[in-house]
Amino acid sequence: MIELKKSTGKEGGKVLAEKREAERKVLTYYLKIYNKNNDELLGRLGDISRKGFLLISDNKLPVEKKYDLKLELPDTFPDADHLEFQAKSVWSKQDVNPDFFAAGFRFTRISPGSKKIIDELVDLLGL
Repeated sequence: MIELKKSTGKEGGKVLAEKREAERKVLTYYLKIYNKNNDELLGRLGDISRKGFLLISDNKLPVEKKYDLKLELPDTFPDADHLEFQAKSVWSKQDVNPDFFAAGFRFTRISPGSKKIIDELVDLLGL
């Protein structure tokens, strides 16, 4: 369904930047994040780095709360369909669009296998 690829270096700078921005929009729409304990959909991935991620949600989330989370992965990861990890919410505010909220999370516990997948996601997005 979602296919993200590393740059081949053949694209021009502007084309590559536009391509990465389009891929980020795909992530925001498709990659869902669930509370692992009750399978409640918390929101969608808005951005990701090696230290944490941005979640786009319909609701404001409590700050300073630890979550056990599950993130759906793109089809680019054939060995896994989701990623499990623990993260702590560090901020939550209304997004630019008044219908959505943004929440910043910091990773608190990641298995070595999950860390590798996070590194791959970050590399694919060029962050």
